Amino acid sequence: MTFYFIRRTTVDNRRTTVERDFTQSALDFLCTMQYYTGMKSKVDRVLNNLDKIKEWKKHGATDEQICSQLGIKKTSWYKYIKEHSEIADTIKIGIEGFVMELRGELASQCFKHRLETKKSYIKLDLETNHKTQYTEITSKEVDGNISAIHLMLKNLDRNNWKNDWDNYDFRKQELELRKQMNEDKIFGGE
Repeated sequence: MTFYFIRRTTVDNRRTTVERDFTQSALDFLCTMQYYTGMKSKVDRVLNNLDKIKEWKKHGATDEQICSQLGIKKTSWYKYIKEHSEIADTIKIGIEGFVMELRGELASQCFKHRLETKKSYIKLDLETNHKTQYTEITSKEVDGNISAIHLMLKNLDRNNWKNDWDNYDFRKQELELRKQMNEDKIFGGE
């Protein structure tokens, strides 16, 4: 069903005025149709799927993927996030869950762990012409991942683990010098 919003204009002293009652009646009709036919607005579609949005974010879905699932545009998505705090809170909770899962997985990679691989295949016995399915499970112990260890230490023990100590000391001196220069500007210097 297509709705046409017709604008009637009149010219009074080079001014164009729009008769809004005609447009308003079309909007009223649309709202009435929405009420009777059960059509939902896009923001209602988002608000009714907050649990799904939280799960999608928890599994690392991007904004584009969520918009595609909800059938809305990204501009509408960002507008709804600004207008409705419950949407922003849901996204925040979902992202926090995703970060916690990633952190847990990264932490588990830091330690020695057992790695199991499954291999399934079907073997044909030529004498009996019978097919047999086999599942082979191989287990081996794997050392901790050095990259994961390094990343965890850099993020969790920042005072002792840095990439470039010389650069760190230089930046620290630069920051102190900038603070001193700002104090001199504010208080007139000595």
